[in-house]
Amino acid sequence: MGASSGLFQWTPGPAQAPSTAQITIKVADNGVPSLSDSKVLTVVVALPPVTIITHGAGNVSLSFPTITGKSYQVQYKDNLNAPTWTNLGPSFTAGPGNATTINDNIGANPHRFYRIQVIN
Repeated sequence: MGASSGLFQWTPGPAQAPSTAQITIKVADNGVPSLSDSKVLTVVVALPPVTIITHGAGNVSLSFPTITGKSYQVQYKDNLNAPTWTNLGPSFTAGPGNATTINDNIGANPHRFYRIQVIN
């Protein structure tokens, strides 16, 4: 944590997933009188691996852990230097269970880059 910048950074390790952590952030100024406040954040640490399986003829499946009730959007780029990401299908809300599978057809592209966004 940067005392002067206010930057808070935490990268959980693999052994911490899946879990939920409560983190208390407290701030204070140097005025007279000093003012302070604190907030408790709940952080959900999800399993990180994404499994990509190729089925031939440009068909691939992405499987990744999800949290029930959270909404997700999978996006892709054929070139990482492209300015925008393209949605791979509509966004969806995860149901019971801890994994979701999304199918894609990359056609003749030699590769494709994916990102998974949590919308809420």
